[in-house]
Amino acid sequence: MRKHKWMRIPVLLLLFCLCLPPLPAAAASSPSDWALAEVTEANRDELVPSDLLASYQNYISRQDFCRLMVCLTTACEERSIDRLMGKLGVSRTDSFTDCKNSDVQAACAMGIVQGRGGGIFDPNGSITRQEAAVMLTRTAKLLGLDANTSLSFSDTYNVPSWASEGIRYVSGLTDPVSGNRVMGGVGNNRFDPLGRYTREQAILTALRLYHACLGLTSRNAISTRPSLGVYSGSGDAFVRDTGDRSASVTSVSSGQYLSFLFRVKNHGSSARTMRNVSMKVDGTTVVSWQDFALSPGSWVYYHADSSVMSQFSPGTYRVGLYENGSLLEETYLTLRRNWNLKMPAPSRQTLSSFHPTEQSPYIAYYPAYDGITGFSEFSVDIRADHQPRGTYISGMFFYQDLNSFTNSGSYQNVEGGGGYAGLQSIYDGTRIAIFSMWDIYATDYAGTVHTFRPKALYGGSKDFGGEGTGTQISVPYYWEEGHPYRLLLQQGRNNGHVTVQCWICDLEFGEWTKIGEMDTYLPSSYMKPSAGFLENYLTEYAGEVRTMAVCNMRGLSVDTGQWVSLKKNQFAQNFSHPGSYNFGAEGGEFWMITSGVPGLCSHPSDWTEYTVNRGESSQPY
Repeated sequence: MRKHKWMRIPVLLLLFCLCLPPLPAAAASSPSDWALAEVTEANRDELVPSDLLASYQNYISRQDFCRLMVCLTTACEERSIDRLMGKLGVSRTDSFTDCKNSDVQAACAMGIVQGRGGGIFDPNGSITRQEAAVMLTRTAKLLGLDANTSLSFSDTYNVPSWASEGIRYVSGLTDPVSGNRVMGGVGNNRFDPLGRYTREQAILTALRLYHACLGLTSRNAISTRPSLGVYSGSGDAFVRDTGDRSASVTSVSSGQYLSFLFRVKNHGSSARTMRNVSMKVDGTTVVSWQDFALSPGSWVYYHADSSVMSQFSPGTYRVGLYENGSLLEETYLTLRRNWNLKMPAPSRQTLSSFHPTEQSPYIAYYPAYDGITGFSEFSVDIRADHQPRGTYISGMFFYQDLNSFTNSGSYQNVEGGGGYAGLQSIYDGTRIAIFSMWDIYATDYAGTVHTFRPKALYGGSKDFGGEGTGTQISVPYYWEEGHPYRLLLQQGRNNGHVTVQCWICDLEFGEWTKIGEMDTYLPSSYMKPSAGFLENYLTEYAGEVRTMAVCNMRGLSVDTGQWVSLKKNQFAQNFSHPGSYNFGAEGGEFWMITSGVPGLCSHPSDWTEYTVNRGESSQPY
């Protein structure tokens, strides 16, 4: 399976050059004539902190340039700076004595900028053009952009080595909309490496990097941005764009509703007619629109109105926008339920006086797949809307078929095997993804027990004990509450043995990460999914509410070679830990909620079977 990397389409390189006029003696309250159009567009695209939209001819400070680059990267990646840093596996560091700005700390963590040395950042210092080129280059590489043919300047022969690559790089990047270089010369074949950089110059380069990051390929290109919008129920009037692909139904006021939303913008220089636009949810068209002429630089919101949204209960949905039958963009959008209706959360006062001595209830679900022998691949989508420390949401708990060992004639008894995978929030708040597999115990006819421990072929591993013994692979993985993730197990082959790979995907962005791969030592086998679970494993956090939602459970049948959707589950509380819990199914999701605080709700009956009304049955990648 192809691992989807975090990168963008390479920039289309054209042969135009940015030529900037000399700076005026004093800063004006509006952009220079040559910068006005692009500064205006950058403002419309929310690429510029509002307080930088003034004094455009002033030299931009080091701190403000960092703020601009953080704004740019979050816009390109359509995610918060904390989520972006989590994706990159970095965090803010408070390493400067003269600057505590969070955007500066973020830019440093992502490698965009460095300090002056000795704990000094110099936040109010200005930036030379060669310094700007270096920081823009780091930002471009962070966004996955590729440069091609660079420009040659007559005044860069004595540029220091740390700056020369940056100048070559940014002069090799082109804005595919305007055709201008992201950062070119100042005229007369000069780059002016020691010249100062102004706000309007910095804003223009941010816009041009943004266009390049979108992967636009023509002057009439459009971009699409999916999210959830808030509309009023009366007249379907627009209220706000949440800017996120996941939102709680409790985040809107009375008389409002959440809507599936796509913002479509025309970046070109001429009108663009949007023809036969439609929205599909889980592959079914739910709304379509008449042709619409989109003027240059403008955008339009395509949204599902209240009559359409009333059809969808809380859950995660695959939503796509199409033009003339061709897909413009597809993502997963999540409507988070009101969990207080399932189990009221304990008050702060209750939690402060609650001193747990045991873990909170452990809830397990058991999928039904009657008539199917087993699976060579298995996938499930999971989400935690509340994830305090000590939470483990396991979407997969499986056994392996051991017949190839049992029937070999070498052993009188074979047991063990299988494994589980999921996401954890550990004791210090760090979030990780885990893949574990148990040992196989084979007893020969002399009574000797042979242990076959799964061998890690990919990923750092460690041995585990306690609840059985085996091999565990864990990786840092910034998973967020309220956002959907897909777990996938795949069987393969290595030196005549069956292997199992474990993958996880951030569904909103389609980004796959390989957690690990293990050699099972079995000549042949298949997986038999047994359960998934919601667990609290740190007693001190037992009182807090934790939740889990599960959908799109499916497997590749070894009988037919077809993907099969599993829509039935039984639920039960295991291990009898005290506290409150509830579980059930709604729409397309199975859900669970727990707390170690007793008496919050009536408990449902164990081993009740629940069925969902929707689930994807095609391959999950």
